Amino acid sequence: MIATAPGQAMNPVSPARPETIDIIRVEIGGIGFALPLSSIATILAPSAMAKRNDDTNWVGFVPSRGGDIPVANGRTVFGLGNANTSDRRLLILRGTPATGLLVDAIHGTNTITTGDIEWLSPLFGPVERLLTQAVIWNTDGALDLIIDIPALRRHLHVGVDTSSSTSGSVATLFDHAPPGDRLEVRLDNSDRSWLLSIAYVRHISGPRPPARLPLANSAILGLLAWRREPIPLIDTARLLDLPPTTPTTLIVVGPASQPDGALLALTVTDITGVATPYSDAETIDLVGIVRRLG
Repeated sequence: MIATAPGQAMNPVSPARPETIDIIRVEIGGIGFALPLSSIATILAPSAMAKRNDDTNWVGFVPSRGGDIPVANGRTVFGLGNANTSDRRLLILRGTPATGLLVDAIHGTNTITTGDIEWLSPLFGPVERLLTQAVIWNTDGALDLIIDIPALRRHLHVGVDTSSSTSGSVATLFDHAPPGDRLEVRLDNSDRSWLLSIAYVRHISGPRPPARLPLANSAILGLLAWRREPIPLIDTARLLDLPPTTPTTLIVVGPASQPDGALLALTVTDITGVATPYSDAETIDLVGIVRRLG
């Protein structure tokens, strides 16, 4: 089958777009993703693709009147494992350079309001690394990651330096520790204690499974919803180079200047209580944690 050559490039969704947007929902490696429907030129069966073995970035190509369209494997792009499925499809994306994306399944289209879209904070990392820009809360309760089409195309055709930090401005929110009581916590299985200002604490709970976010910093276990806003769940011990541990508690944290706001969730193994004024335990360096995330 011959694909139609992709047309003019379309911009990704943004907060300035109209109140509703049509999306196509797909699955890659067991994770739900979404793309603007307007970014898709056509959808083909995998049999339309000729396999290519000379370039690890591409699994094949689709002949078209405008030239061969290279196809990337979505599982490889997002670092996901293999999945047994007979429903794989090729998405031919609009724009240049011509680009195809192999996905595991298509779960239909949907019309959403812009209020269903939540944009990822800089703490998750730059879009050039994540290749996603936001998440969608669907009416069926599922969470989909919105693929950033321009970032995906740059990643596949050009390659982008993702070493720059995007979290510096967020880190400044924790520059000055507020006065007042401090929690005394443990981050691993040792007897070493750490201090955390209670003014930063928004919520304490048992462990909760986060939604997966491929390509994020290895210390980000995934994302949690805080009043519908996605925040990263941090493996605190791993980020601080402490021995591996199984956390029993998570603490949702936000800056003292924003009492209703939360930015991230830390994992801890124990909360021993409110620290005495004379405790010499080390204070958790939230500025350093935030800077290492981005």
